[in-house]
Amino acid sequence: MRLLGGHVDARVRARVRAEVERRVFAPLEAGTMWWESARHNWSAVCAGAAGAAALALGADRVVARLEGAMEAFLSGTGADGACLEGPDYWAYGFGYFVYFAEALREHTGEDLLDDPHVREMAAYPARVDLGDGTRPAFADAQARGVYPAGLLSRLSERLGVPVPVTAGEPSFHDDPCYRWAHLSRTLWWAREVPVAEPGPHTYLPDAGIVVARSGGAAFAAKGGHNDEPHNHLDVGTFVLHARGETVLDDLGAPEYTRDYFREGRYLVPQASAEWHSIPLVEGRGQVPGPERRAEVLEHAVDGDAVTFALDLTAAYAVPCLERLTRTFRWRPGRLELTDAFGFTTRDARVSEVFVSRRRPVLRDGRVAWGPVALEVPAGWRAEADELAVRGHDGEQQTVHRVRLSARVPSGAHRFTFTVDG
Repeated sequence: MRLLGGHVDARVRARVRAEVERRVFAPLEAGTMWWESARHNWSAVCAGAAGAAALALGADRVVARLEGAMEAFLSGTGADGACLEGPDYWAYGFGYFVYFAEALREHTGEDLLDDPHVREMAAYPARVDLGDGTRPAFADAQARGVYPAGLLSRLSERLGVPVPVTAGEPSFHDDPCYRWAHLSRTLWWAREVPVAEPGPHTYLPDAGIVVARSGGAAFAAKGGHNDEPHNHLDVGTFVLHARGETVLDDLGAPEYTRDYFREGRYLVPQASAEWHSIPLVEGRGQVPGPERRAEVLEHAVDGDAVTFALDLTAAYAVPCLERLTRTFRWRPGRLELTDAFGFTTRDARVSEVFVSRRRPVLRDGRVAWGPVALEVPAGWRAEADELAVRGHDGEQQTVHRVRLSARVPSGAHRFTFTVDG
């Protein structure tokens, strides 16, 4: 209406306004929408779209109502600015927040971006960047993707936040749904902006995420809990990136089906504990729930070495498991993973799981995934299997899993990964 109003017949303009009033504004005014208090992307997307329409049509009564939904959206993110739903949902939810915020600033002068918390949220993509246009596919994310160019340009211009390296040139295909909000802002706002090479280390304490990078390789791990938005049973999981490829990987978002958003969610491999790089104890994986969380025991940086330790005990419901801690020690070219178990029994059966999209090679006490190798500790039996799954866009994928299994007593067990360039 604002762009084409002078070129569109008055009858069309009247019909557009009437339909928006009927379909958007009237339902909003009839009662409270469930998403108005949602502390995740839905509040920003719904309120952002409705609010932008209200600003364009002069429906001030609706705008005031929707600012509360934006406050709910912001409240769902910790002080570190991390999006627990993953980078793709950062672009979706935070993108709509920014589009509304800039429209509001244009109309009223109120600036929702002038907020330290919003600045932290804006910096999230660069902070989790692994290099080479990739990011950890935690929750319902994808490891490789392009952010909306207009959104990144505006955040760089307004807030001075670093812009991550993306996979290829700016594109109108960053959103497979081709939403008008993203496309239009890319047309209006996209500029050439300085690209920030990621620094050697990121720690997001509220999300419990650490990222370390060096010499073309990177590692990321997460704590968190098992009731996050777009949750997977993945407390303590990690990814390992080398030579432009996330070799030990997180499978990210599956194809969205009705069952995935109902009780069948954790039967879907991508969301299940059994297809994340975490231990199984007595054949059991992690269980869902907000109380099923990791406690960060240590985060330390010494030069280019990073230590990240988590207590994962609460994520499991295994009667004989008294304590489980996982410690990552990263330095360039090497990741040491130590899992320490405490059992109420003499010993227990443990399977260490490592997930990849690359087919592993098991030979002579060694597992190799291209540039990444793992020496199998004495007493552990290595086996590999694969599974056909449907990716987020419905495409068929073959994914691989290595399991190192042993019956072990209480104590610490170390697994060392070496990275070739």
